[in-house]
Amino acid sequence: MQMLLIIDPNNDFADSRGSLYVPHADKALKAIAHYIEENNPEGIAISQDTHRRYHVGHCAYWQGEGVKPFANVRSEDVERGVISPTFATKEQTLNYLRAMESKGRVHTLWPEHCLIGSWGWAFPDVLVQAVNAWDNLHHGQRPLHVYQKGEYADAEMFSIFSYVNERTPNEHGMQVLDQLAQYDEVVVCGFAKDYCVAESVKDMRNDPRFEGKLRFFDAGMAAINPQSDNLAIYEDCLNTFGAKRI
Repeated sequence: MQMLLIIDPNNDFADSRGSLYVPHADKALKAIAHYIEENNPEGIAISQDTHRRYHVGHCAYWQGEGVKPFANVRSEDVERGVISPTFATKEQTLNYLRAMESKGRVHTLWPEHCLIGSWGWAFPDVLVQAVNAWDNLHHGQRPLHVYQKGEYADAEMFSIFSYVNERTPNEHGMQVLDQLAQYDEVVVCGFAKDYCVAESVKDMRNDPRFEGKLRFFDAGMAAINPQSDNLAIYEDCLNTFGAKRI
């Protein structure tokens, strides 16, 4: 049995009018819709990036010098008072940033995206039409899941399964992993290939139940930075975890 896992196909990522458009994502989305029509998977699971305006990755969370989209916030900036959280405590944000930096990460501020109820939060029409045609074909009898992620304001959640500073998937993430692990194949696609897709793949890579099951649908992915070190996870899975490209 095959599950098609589509990661974060929100308008803000997949449409050229979106606030955080991933280059070539609109083309990749058409490939995903075509895959659904041609391959008729046994199940479809879609993650939906879901944020409030007040979110650690948005400027509204912060105040001070240099707070703007695509700027980086470092613990030293908060320590010196150059940047400060608008409502969260200084101690809380320092702990978060230091934990991130200890793993070699830098906290980036993004344009506001995927705000609950907005056009950018919704799925593009081409995907909605393909999914609903598939669902209607099977009279609603095949599994169709939508997983929302990112509502918690005080932490980034790139992976479907875990927050940035966690070492293991959270309780909800484990429930999603349990559902996906029931399938013989999990076809992975979505956006961005070097962020949310890669981080989700890392969590599946750490779960032995997915060994030999992952299938990477490259035509259905697009990356923000095609040279990102984060893309190495795909080669690792292909070489040592039994994954395949399709």
